[in-house]
Amino acid sequence: MSIQWSEKQQAVIDARGCSVLVSAAAGSGKTAVLVERLIRLLTDEKHPVDIERLLVVTFTNAAAAEMRERIGRGLDQKLLEEPDHTAWIRQKLLLPCAQISTIHSLCLKTIREHFEVLDLDPSFRLGDEAELKLLKSDVAEDVMETYYASENRAFRAFVDRYANGKTDQGIAEMIIALYDYSRGFPWPEYWLKHCLAAYSTDEEHNGADQVKEFAMMQLNNVLTKYLPLFEEARAFCLEPNGVEAYLPVIEDDKKWFQMLGESEDYDGSREILHKIVWKRLPRTAASVDPKIKEKVKEIHADFKSEIEGLRDGYFVHTFEELKAELTYIRPSVRMLIELTEVFGQQFMAVKNDRNMLDFSDLEHYMLQLLADFSEDEQGQMQVKPTSAADELSEFYEEVVCDEYQDSNQVQELILSLLSRERKGQYNRFMVGDVKQSIYRFRLADAAIFMEKYHHYALGESQKTRQRIDLSQNFRSRESVLSGVNYIFRKIMKKSLGGIDYDDQAALYPGMAFPEAKGKNIADNTELLFLKGDGETTEPDNESLDSVELEAKLAAVRIRELTDPEYGMDIYDGALGDYRKAGYKDIVILLRTVTGWAEKFVDVLASENIPSTAEMSAGFFDTLEIRTMLQFLAIVDNPGQDIPLAAVLCSPIAGISSEEMALIRSKHSEGSLFGACMACSEETPGAAKLKKFLAMFHDIRRASVYLELHELIRYIYDRTGYYDYVQALPGGERRKANLDLLRERAVAYAAGSYSSLFDFMRYIEQLKKNQIDFGEAVMPENDKGRVRIMSIHKSKGLEYPIVILAGLGKKFNFQDSISKLVMHAKSGIGLDAVNLQTRKKMTSAYKKFIAARLNLETLAEEQRILYVAMTRAKEKLIMTGMESLKNTDKKLEIWQRNSGILGEVFPDWMLTSARSYLDWIMPAVMNGEAENVVTFRMVDIRALAGREVGRVIDKKWQKEELLQRKHTLPDVSETDVSKRLFGEEAWQYPQKALLSVKGKYSVSELKKYAMEAIMEAAPAPGMALAEKQSETEEALPDFMKDKEADETHEVSNVGAFRGTAYHRALELIDFAGRPDERDEAWLRSQLNAMTSAGRLSGEQRQSIRIRDIADMVFSNLGLRMAEADRRHELYREAQFVMGVPVSALYPEVDSEETVLIQGIIDAYFEENGELILLDYKTDHVSKQDGADILKKRYKRQLDDYQQALEQMLQKKVRQKLIYSFALKCWIEI
Repeated sequence: MSIQWSEKQQAVIDARGCSVLVSAAAGSGKTAVLVERLIRLLTDEKHPVDIERLLVVTFTNAAAAEMRERIGRGLDQKLLEEPDHTAWIRQKLLLPCAQISTIHSLCLKTIREHFEVLDLDPSFRLGDEAELKLLKSDVAEDVMETYYASENRAFRAFVDRYANGKTDQGIAEMIIALYDYSRGFPWPEYWLKHCLAAYSTDEEHNGADQVKEFAMMQLNNVLTKYLPLFEEARAFCLEPNGVEAYLPVIEDDKKWFQMLGESEDYDGSREILHKIVWKRLPRTAASVDPKIKEKVKEIHADFKSEIEGLRDGYFVHTFEELKAELTYIRPSVRMLIELTEVFGQQFMAVKNDRNMLDFSDLEHYMLQLLADFSEDEQGQMQVKPTSAADELSEFYEEVVCDEYQDSNQVQELILSLLSRERKGQYNRFMVGDVKQSIYRFRLADAAIFMEKYHHYALGESQKTRQRIDLSQNFRSRESVLSGVNYIFRKIMKKSLGGIDYDDQAALYPGMAFPEAKGKNIADNTELLFLKGDGETTEPDNESLDSVELEAKLAAVRIRELTDPEYGMDIYDGALGDYRKAGYKDIVILLRTVTGWAEKFVDVLASENIPSTAEMSAGFFDTLEIRTMLQFLAIVDNPGQDIPLAAVLCSPIAGISSEEMALIRSKHSEGSLFGACMACSEETPGAAKLKKFLAMFHDIRRASVYLELHELIRYIYDRTGYYDYVQALPGGERRKANLDLLRERAVAYAAGSYSSLFDFMRYIEQLKKNQIDFGEAVMPENDKGRVRIMSIHKSKGLEYPIVILAGLGKKFNFQDSISKLVMHAKSGIGLDAVNLQTRKKMTSAYKKFIAARLNLETLAEEQRILYVAMTRAKEKLIMTGMESLKNTDKKLEIWQRNSGILGEVFPDWMLTSARSYLDWIMPAVMNGEAENVVTFRMVDIRALAGREVGRVIDKKWQKEELLQRKHTLPDVSETDVSKRLFGEEAWQYPQKALLSVKGKYSVSELKKYAMEAIMEAAPAPGMALAEKQSETEEALPDFMKDKEADETHEVSNVGAFRGTAYHRALELIDFAGRPDERDEAWLRSQLNAMTSAGRLSGEQRQSIRIRDIADMVFSNLGLRMAEADRRHELYREAQFVMGVPVSALYPEVDSEETVLIQGIIDAYFEENGELILLDYKTDHVSKQDGADILKKRYKRQLDDYQQALEQMLQKKVRQKLIYSFALKCWIEI
């Protein structure tokens, strides 16, 4: 069935004879439209375009591969209709040769084809990112050494000003940073020259002019903000019970406000700012409404703070002083640029020696091939296309660029030179969405897209350049789009992000979801704000507990959404029908995964919600990589004590810490390796040490003739460590990490260096520069998991349910607070450092550049938020929290800002945001959003009541410890003690509650229930106290009963065996259980646990294989295995739940809550219901053992059932005990 394209989509597909810019909103089907357009070009009967003559540039290799595959499928479909169409057959055969690639792949191919023109060796290779970083560090050090040797005074002065204390490392970092940034421009040397020109006061529009213009704009923003606020403050003063005493102060503020508004130039405004004398707020009458008083006081304080911020920020100097400051800093800027240019030359020479290029070299060599550049008399660069550019532009019939909003200036110039536009033939086709431009850190320039967006004609009114907007969304429900549109109409405007979120930019529903009668489909977008009780004093909202609490909130909603009976129904296109949402349908999006994803995974796991997160870091922190790098370090140099000690104590050598101490104590002088070599055979651990040293010497000898990657493989095999890590938790990922280490060694050996010494230095430099490969990416064999990823990773993807978390996380303005700040148009900013006074001040020009960078950061954060919110197909849930100590104040500010009239928030409000909540909360708190965004404040205490065990445990630890404190009875009671503690003493009226602890284990409650069955019921509320006194009374050793000790030893043996059996059943791989009884398989499982250190040797010896086999190979063991293969078997599940005291003791009349804590041995899901399991090693007779166990553990399993049903909102269908004594399952 052919696709029904919308009118706008059809216009994109049919557009010919002009350059086209497609502004394709999220979910508008741009990829499908682009592919259809390409297929139509290839298969056009009248004017077909040969596939080799199409240039298609994509943002990633994955996108290029997908596009090639889609085109192939489209051609296959055409050939099904006309199998003998020779032209189409030819196009399909040529598809592998089509130029559908990233810009770097295009440059690489073109440069290799024209290597002789560029004087390049065609066998050049691309340098590894980490290798290039090391080279840059070395070259920067060489450059500085050369300048030190030359005794260059300007260089010495520069170092004195900008070095970090006693090290000049900061200088090298500045040089490398400026070099890297400059490579994002077509002519780096020209851009650096432009940077210096800003410090020349005789240049037009120099740095002082730019600071002046920006300062006046900032002043105007402040005045615009306070115009309505002063009227509001005045009205508050005149209200009944108003604060009239403050009116003169407000009027005085307004006077200064008006004077500043009437000032027309920079120096005049500066003079007024420095003249302002603030009046003090007087005392007020007792009858004044305190809320009104605080509001007026806050307006005055905020106005004063912002005006003083401007005065001390951009209006410190007169205009002449601004120019003088630039002149003073100019020599430092000139020296930094000189160092950067010399560095660039030497870095290129080093790369040439190694026949190596980096990605920026590909782009610049491509430009060198395509154009000659020269500077005209006005200092402007002139571009003259080369014959190669003419040849290539004639070859390509159309130049297509996907994700055009992420292009940089170099890439834009390359594509322009490859097109025919300079010849009057408009053959460019660009697709993108500026609202999704989120790669500024890669020097993507959204202004390139916006320049065309504003100048290309809509529709067909202009035949050379045409813009087509695709605003229909074929991904999401209207409820999702309504929330997105509402919020972005408020916060996205041209003055900040370069585009107004108007009717043309808004999203319109294009997806027709089938009717869902009787289904629980998604409703409004949700905003859930976590609010504390105002007494908690968290340091900030990113502390451990706050992240965990937000993860807990996500877990609560996930449980509700995936409830098999009451959960949400989603439409499954593959099924053609609705079904209940599952874990695989949910994604949690985070602004950054670092420091967040791990905690979300842990919290979800504690709630038995499976999840997966792809970490971008952590490779070097994994146990297996640390151990292997330490081993490589001692192979390179055994004289390193710390790595050697780590390897000796690892499973590779198996030396215990006690044995290590004895080895070292016998030979305390010299290196640890020397001590090991001198160790005698009588020393404990000598046999293990001798075996290790023999293996180690073999490996060192092999390292002389083995390649680096071969050596690593040899170490894996010789030590057995590669196989060992597979037996650890997460064994497959650990093995993949070791494979990745070997792959990195292969890539490294292909580079400039290849020795083990150089590789270890390379690794150390990676750590020093905080470069991390990230753990190995595992194929997702189990799709039934909640996915956790960064917003950047989610771009281009879609998910039925999106939970956008961490909205209170502060924006990162790091690039504006560095020692060196850089901006594409304004150049570079440095501090003003006076060597005579040893004072450093942030220069006005640096403040100006930093402010511009902050504005661009805010604009990109808006676009990142847009990307995140538009990933949802059916349901969008947003969560966030502020630092608890600031919550009330922030809520007041948001509430006040929500009352600002107008569809779009004013600039001052948008630019003052420091988190997504600063934009979203005012937008949803004014009541207008109630039909599109459901806003709820969630009390942290209410959330904690839903089994947030760790948070509650902190609260109760002290009380629990105090309750376990006992005092020996006084053997000589006095009359005073009788009066204090005897029958005459005053009796507390709620004495029953004194016996109630804050938290009980399920085992305790089971015990008390059993005793209540076996004995007569004691007085109400006193049973627990009496039993505690009987069982927990502290006695001196000499008073203890010897027979009781012997009984205790016997029970300890049983308890030890019980613990061992539980541990084994927790670790056994039920999913790999053979169909027939196989004790050898079970024995190998237990031995592997012991080898991996997960089961102690003593525990292993206490386990009788036949006991475990009877249980594992029972019929219920088979059901457990089947559940494990479905990933629905859960073992050792911890829980904490709150219950009223009256639920435990009906005779106690109290609403106090106590906690019940326990660990469920196992449970699994079967047909949407739960099967609860418990293992018992009690010694019971076969005659009445089953009845005894039922009575003994009924209360315990009832509590487990209550906990499971409360946590999972699912019914427990069966409760079973396995008795190892009876060798059977008993249903409770």
